[in-house]
Amino acid sequence: MDKLFLTMIQGVININGYIGSFPDENGVEMVGVELIDIVGQVQAQPLAESFLVKINSKGGVCSTGYDIYHYLKTLGKPIHTEATGSCCSMATIIMMAGETRVAIEPLDFLPHNPWTDGVKGDADQILMVAEEMRVQEDKMIGFYSDATGISKEGIDAIMKLDKAIPLEKAVELKFLTAIKKSLMPLAVLKTKTDMTILKDLGKKLDSIMNLVKGLSPVKALSITTSDGSKTIEISNADGTDITGDPMPGNLVMIEGAPAPDGVYVFDGYSIEVLMGVITLVTPTEAATEAARLALEAEEKAKAEAATKALADSALLAENEALKKENQELKADTEALAVKFDSMEKALSVIKSTYVAPEGHTAFARTKEVTEDLIAESRKRKEKYTKK
Repeated sequence: MDKLFLTMIQGVININGYIGSFPDENGVEMVGVELIDIVGQVQAQPLAESFLVKINSKGGVCSTGYDIYHYLKTLGKPIHTEATGSCCSMATIIMMAGETRVAIEPLDFLPHNPWTDGVKGDADQILMVAEEMRVQEDKMIGFYSDATGISKEGIDAIMKLDKAIPLEKAVELKFLTAIKKSLMPLAVLKTKTDMTILKDLGKKLDSIMNLVKGLSPVKALSITTSDGSKTIEISNADGTDITGDPMPGNLVMIEGAPAPDGVYVFDGYSIEVLMGVITLVTPTEAATEAARLALEAEEKAKAEAATKALADSALLAENEALKKENQELKADTEALAVKFDSMEKALSVIKSTYVAPEGHTAFARTKEVTEDLIAESRKRKEKYTKK
């Protein structure tokens, strides 16, 4: 009885087929699951204390998928998701709403970038569509990154591969939380539209594989691990020439095949690889220490240069002050010499023209004193003139 009661209070929401409605390549309306369908299922189970969302979908309209995701998250009840058959594109976004995310084998689990068919119009119209797709792409990357903890660069690279993720790897990457075996055989109907999608995905995968196999004339980076055991080829996922050091999102190949998952150590840094894609680049301890020492040396050189410039400035100011002082001293010395010269001439005139009443010069009795005074005057003049 307890088990029956527990089953009854867990509601079930079914999402089968496309998410949202849209015209196919022939203009025929493809009717899919809308938000109103989800709301109706929830309202039909008012006693449910939690919900199990069962998904079998190849994706669909981005806005409808986001609406369903946000509606489920605002119910205020535990949400668990379970996928069987296919869980692709926007269906994987809805899958992220679950506290537990279970895959029922066999399952095609394929997160990838949004894309569109049959875009028509002038350059401005095509550019508007491209910008909107870029917005949706960034939004999807944020959802996956928040749910898994993988960097946005790593998620971007995985999405660009457009390749189904093995379920064990999806659990390891935290896209899923568990895998269960199917208890009954599955029949999958492949419509014309489904086959068109698969062909398009196949073309994109062929393009990536051509790059991997070296069939595309794209410049790659060939480097050998520090222990010399492996030589790997690193290239840009978008098919452009690689420049600079490896970065998250680059493709990694060994002998023409995606590199096995793991950490590869090189001189100066290491890279972490998942599904043939770099998800993390980390400088080695030696490189980090060398960079730290180089920075310290640069800062020290700057400080020494600043100190020297300050000292040179102070010395220059001191030299200018001494130069000015010497000029002033020279001017004072020259002025004093002129004064002594004038005094000597005055004394000479007085000595030669002044006659005392008795008929003797006033200096006749002090001739020695006068001569001594004149000699001393001359010595001082010569002293200051030499300076």
